[in-house]
Amino acid sequence: MGDDIASPLLADQTEYLPKCAMLMYVSQRTYSEICPAVIKLSTKYNKAMEEDMNKAVRFAENIYGCKHDYKLVLKPKSMKVTSAAAASYAEHPDGKSHSGGVVEFESDYSCNFGFVSSKQPVVARMAGEAELIAHNKIGD
Repeated sequence: MGDDIASPLLADQTEYLPKCAMLMYVSQRTYSEICPAVIKLSTKYNKAMEEDMNKAVRFAENIYGCKHDYKLVLKPKSMKVTSAAAASYAEHPDGKSHSGGVVEFESDYSCNFGFVSSKQPVVARMAGEAELIAHNKIGD
């Protein structure tokens, strides 16, 4: 994917940037094999040539199978749920620790987070026990 120096500059650069952003999103979420080419196209900020626009349109046509409609309507290939938790040992004046954590629900086209932060209901005897209480709390 070399640069075509003979190609003229694109008259309206504002049409090029949304196409690159859409392709970057798709390359991160579903089609990682196009990532190097999309990165190369996205480096043409405010100096894109007509040939660069043609390349971006060809990528979109290959992904979506259409010429003018680039909607991000994809069937999710996967659904991933992850969680993480941590504790701050004996943080409060009464000796109780503090728990915090995050739960993430991720698919090909959306990502949602839920955050939890609270004082632990019991006094932990050591930092490891506080961590276990935190992990148990996130699982509820």
